[in-house]
Amino acid sequence: MIFMRQCYVNEIDYFYEFFIIYAIKNNEETPEELEQFAACASSLNGFQPKINIYDNERNLCIAKLSSIFKNDFNEMKREILAYKLAQKSGLNLQEYSIETTKNGERYLLLKRFDRIKNTRIPFIYFSDVCNTHSIYNYDDKITDAIKSICSKNSKENLKEIFKRKLFRIMIGNVRDMFPNTAFLFNTKTGWNLSPDFDINCGYYKLSDKEELLNKKKRNSEFRIKMAQELINNSNLYEVSKKEIEEIIKDFKKGFKDWQQEAINIGFKDSQLLKLKICEEVVYNLLV
Repeated sequence: MIFMRQCYVNEIDYFYEFFIIYAIKNNEETPEELEQFAACASSLNGFQPKINIYDNERNLCIAKLSSIFKNDFNEMKREILAYKLAQKSGLNLQEYSIETTKNGERYLLLKRFDRIKNTRIPFIYFSDVCNTHSIYNYDDKITDAIKSICSKNSKENLKEIFKRKLFRIMIGNVRDMFPNTAFLFNTKTGWNLSPDFDINCGYYKLSDKEELLNKKKRNSEFRIKMAQELINNSNLYEVSKKEIEEIIKDFKKGFKDWQQEAINIGFKDSQLLKLKICEEVVYNLLV
């Protein structure tokens, strides 16, 4: 991998940073040096550390690293789980891979979908064109915006946003804001939804088991209600009953073994109860 840029900050002496860059160039950096370089070289905001890099094929990518605030439910593990479940459930997903550093730490490598090599594809956030910041609410605003922006291919885009909303309900998504939903321009079909990105499974911070079970039950009931309201407004998304049945079938398949998927990623058996995965949503929907 090749780092895209560097910068200088007060906490790291100029000469020491130069030494780190030289070590990285020669593949001799220590984990501590790489961590310090990452802290000052990222050009991307947000809670989770990120770096713009090129992969071996010279594609511009984003590397998402583990937070320095390590815990059993760190952002990266929950995001990897969300990506795997989205992929298995048939969503149009950002291209990604799970890579490993020299010291054995895993990181998430996301290919920039707004680039073709060095050429940028026109890109716009949903929040810039729709006067709402929540993907869960205001179905009329959401669908009106898609019909207007994606005028050449509105039906397919309406169905895709419908699927994404239902999926986010099921994973207790903690990144439901429209800045995490966007459009890309295609010379033949015009504007279309970009691949889905920046999705993350939610989790409960409660430690008492009885309190946790009660919270999980209430949250499950709330999410089933949210999903049913979405189904009730399916006419706005121009999604037929048959299409909804197919989506639910895909989701049932995608979430069938989510516990084992979570364990494969690094969660423990005892931690599964704290994840806000709510697969029972699709078993309680009235189509």
